[in-house]
Amino acid sequence: MEKNEVDIIGLHKQMLQMFIDEENKIDTYRKDLNTLSQLVKQPHHLHSARIMLKTSKQNLEKKLEDITSCKSKNFYIMETAEIIEEY
Repeated sequence: MEKNEVDIIGLHKQMLQMFIDEENKIDTYRKDLNTLSQLVKQPHHLHSARIMLKTSKQNLEKKLEDITSCKSKNFYIMETAEIIEEY
């Protein structure tokens, strides 16, 4: 392989592994979401802290939805299938 060439298949495998790694972290993400939910319910936080907690909770909810629905993974596969077939 020349210096400027990209190992498309290797890169593809790395991307798929990243999706698998994220799927393996679902239990951890769910625990984190539960913790954030509990923290948001507590009334003693400053306004800025409450906003930060709510934002983190919303981002984690979106991330979990994406992982469980395989939305990003399926999009990646769909968009790269033709390129990968060439290799």
